[in-house]
Amino acid sequence: MVPGMHHGTLAPASHSNPRQTDTDGVQVVARTPAYAEVRILCGDGHPLTIGTVRLTHDSWCWEHNDGEQSSPISATRLVAAKALADYHRAYKPQRARASMRDLLEAARCR
Repeated sequence: MVPGMHHGTLAPASHSNPRQTDTDGVQVVARTPAYAEVRILCGDGHPLTIGTVRLTHDSWCWEHNDGEQSSPISATRLVAAKALADYHRAYKPQRARASMRDLLEAARCR
């Protein structure tokens, strides 16, 4: 076992703070010791939930919101969450957010 890494259980610090954010803007929100929600931080700083990671047969796998899933790929939750974020960034087009002004203009034109 590698020091500082948790293999299927939450690290003690996770009990007091179930949300971890890495330097790539990937946020992991633990729901149970074997299940967590994965978010990425958008350019405006708001988190976007992209899927979940779960422990299966002593390894972590991910599931994107669109239903795409990985096989068990990692001994750690964070590595699986980063793999999900990489998948999302590579294969899911980013929707441009409309401004409130644009939304109001579109509603007025209907």
